Amino acid sequence: MCGIAGFCDLDSNYCQQSRKWKNVLNKMNSAQIHRGPDEQGIYIDKK
Repeated sequence: MCGIAGFCDLDSNYCQQSRKWKNVLNKMNSAQIHRGPDEQGIYIDKK
C-alpha cells in the first residue's frame, strides 16, 4: 500500500527554503516507509 504526504500554505514560498522543506519531506517519507517498497519522490513548488 502506498502513502502520500505533503503540505500547502498559499502565503509561503517553499522554493526560497527548499533545503529545509526537502528535509521535512524526507522525514515524512521515512515515517511511512513501512507502507511498502514503492518509489520515493519529492516535489516542491512555491505554494
